[in-house]
Amino acid sequence: KVFYPASLLEEMCESSPSFSSAEDLVEAGFFPTTPITYTEKDAILYALGVGATERKYVYENHPDFAVLPAMIFATIFKGDESSKTLPFPPPQLLMDLDIFKGKVIIDAERSMEVLKGPLPVRVSLSDKWGMKTRFTALTPKKAGLLVETETLIVDELAGDAVLRLTNSLFFLGKTDLDAAGSPSKIKIAVPDDQQPDHTITEQT
Repeated sequence: KVFYPASLLEEMCESSPSFSSAEDLVEAGFFPTTPITYTEKDAILYALGVGATERKYVYENHPDFAVLPAMIFATIFKGDESSKTLPFPPPQLLMDLDIFKGKVIIDAERSMEVLKGPLPVRVSLSDKWGMKTRFTALTPKKAGLLVETETLIVDELAGDAVLRLTNSLFFLGKTDLDAAGSPSKIKIAVPDDQQPDHTITEQT
């Protein structure tokens, strides 16, 4: 398998065959893999940014220093070096294809499934980690189009998929595509015998 830098993926999207239907997008399968890198500093900045207070997530010398699994979503917006941030929309969101251009985009829903963990505290280019994304469903709505994608985080050296990310975006005013693919049904498994760890009651 070949890793493509983000700039090359952008060029490939621009020069790829024109997608004229929702079925074309779903049948295209996974787009090229792009590399993932992050450092301990990246992990700490993400943890602080989302309000984490446990020392193992915000102090690199903690004996149990760890990376919040959700940080992997942030790597979609990073380049192939730790210091880079990609312009919006980043290539792996697949929003910059001609078929979508010119529409207002609303972020909808995200979920993550850990297939192999925990995440390492740093990943460099030599580790050959990458992400690849495909369209899984396009569903017309009254006000626009709901687009769902699946992103796999892969460890190429080990040959393993590490995480599976599902993303959905709403393209306001996009009404010229038919339905295609299988819409996801995100389910949260909660043990029947487990009581809530914390509850909040608000009067309305």
